[in-house]
Amino acid sequence: MPGRCLAINISARQIADGRLDGLLEPFFERVRQVGWQPEIEITETHLMNLSRRCLDKLREFGDKGVVVAIDDFGTGYSSLAYLHALPVNVLKIDQQFVQRLGQDGRDSRIVSAILAIAEALTLEVVAEGIETEIQKRKLQELKCHRGQGYLMARPSPWMSCHWIDKNQLTGKLRPVSCRFARFG
Repeated sequence: MPGRCLAINISARQIADGRLDGLLEPFFERVRQVGWQPEIEITETHLMNLSRRCLDKLREFGDKGVVVAIDDFGTGYSSLAYLHALPVNVLKIDQQFVQRLGQDGRDSRIVSAILAIAEALTLEVVAEGIETEIQKRKLQELKCHRGQGYLMARPSPWMSCHWIDKNQLTGKLRPVSCRFARFG
């Protein structure tokens, strides 16, 4: 199905490791072969400490069609100027803001502000940690693009996802988790 991403978390140390390309290129090729788009997630706090070389590496991934996402957004100290200059495509709203949606108006306003920032920077937004219908409805009202959490699906091995064509998966592809939903 079009529009499916397979995200992997990468640390700042791993981005700087010269062996990363040799490990990820074959993996990304396998992901593309089954019709998915590869995505790299790095936490907001790690992004603030990346060297110029690491940022260039993220740009290279983006140039090769890999989506670059900021994970746990809202928990670090990103400046808007820095955020604008980063080679990213997606912001993932940290679950601490999602968990209290519907209970405290401040969290709704924070999520709304993050969505406005993302729109200004033409970034897609994923809300993490959705566990209730109330949270999901509120995020849809706020026009959040995607969500993930136990409400949509529990983490499960990639090979058990029913939309994967098992005949296309050969070689050393390791199981990963899949859980997500696109809103709208």
